[in-house]
Amino acid sequence: MKTTIARLVSVIALASSVSAQSPFEANWTLNQEKSNFTATTMAIEDAASGAIKFVKPAFTYTVKIDGTKTGTPTGAMVAIQKQADGSYHETDGATEKN
Repeated sequence: MKTTIARLVSVIALASSVSAQSPFEANWTLNQEKSNFTATTMAIEDAASGAIKFVKPAFTYTVKIDGTKTGTPTGAMVAIQKQADGSYHETDGATEKN
């Protein structure tokens, strides 16, 4: 899941450089042939005060993009930080992931 979020954040960062629309407002469809996840749709929304909101069928959570560690409903810790070049760096709260 952490790798999937990192990939989605990378796609979002690319989309933001092409479009004036917020890069977080989208519906993402899971490729079930390449994944073990059971959810089929996740929306990523631009939340107020510099945060990203992840909306899944079973739960919703919001993560600040300042690197603050946030607990998810599944018990995982995640931190996302916006970089100076407009890209995003995600960590799982314990070990860095790129």
